Amino acid sequence: MGDANANYVDINYISDEQMEAMRRNWSVYEDEEQELRTRIVELRLFYDWPALKSTVRICPAIDRGGFKINDLWNVLDMHIPLEFGFRAPAERDGEQASTPSKERFYDARRLIGAKNALLLILTTLFHIDYQICLETKREILEQYGDFAAEVGRRALQNGLRLASNGHRLDSPDFYQGDVGFVSLNYDPIGL
Repeated sequence: MGDANANYVDINYISDEQMEAMRRNWSVYEDEEQELRTRIVELRLFYDWPALKSTVRICPAIDRGGFKINDLWNVLDMHIPLEFGFRAPAERDGEQASTPSKERFYDARRLIGAKNALLLILTTLFHIDYQICLETKREILEQYGDFAAEVGRRALQNGLRLASNGHRLDSPDFYQGDVGFVSLNYDPIGL
């Protein structure tokens, strides 16, 4: 809902097919047509797929097939906090823009939408991978669960010991614990 070529030029363009899809997934009673149009534009601004695709096209090494996701994050994270935008190729009539006159300026608001779209895509991919992992690598995941339970038991025992020795509950000794380890939240997915 928003990837049509016309949406690179006008985010407000809404086809009958898109209206029907929104009607199936969004319940409204009064002034339905306008409320659906408003909601579609809000979603397009919040998850700006055309801006994300255009941002990918300006990432370093994209033309040589060396695209890296961290380059995409860097481009977005360098421009959004400063409220800067940039010009990027926009798709028109199925063709990628190859001249500056076919580029589009994406302001910070559109870049925030691009970042949200990227987060949505990555979250969805991690969810799918996790579901597959639950089915195919359950034994390995149970090891992580066992490890977390053991660390929790150790932290509880350490907390009880510190409390019985008179340590305050807001002291660093209490809340930092006695175990240090590095955890990347996506470790189980990478298995």
